Amino acid sequence: MFCIKIFGLMHQWIQFMWINMILIINIIIIMFLKLIMILKTISPVDRCLEI
Repeated sequence: MFCIKIFGLMHQWIQFMWINMILIINIIIIMFLKLIMILKTISPVDRCLEI
């Protein structure tokens, strides 16, 4: 009974961690895409002036 309870809690925790991992990965991808979009909007002339 005790072992089953621990296993059940572990299973719920693993599912929770998986959901968190998926959300974190999605946030990282969105941030990366936004960064690429920002870099694309900056014209090459502006980049040359910055350097």
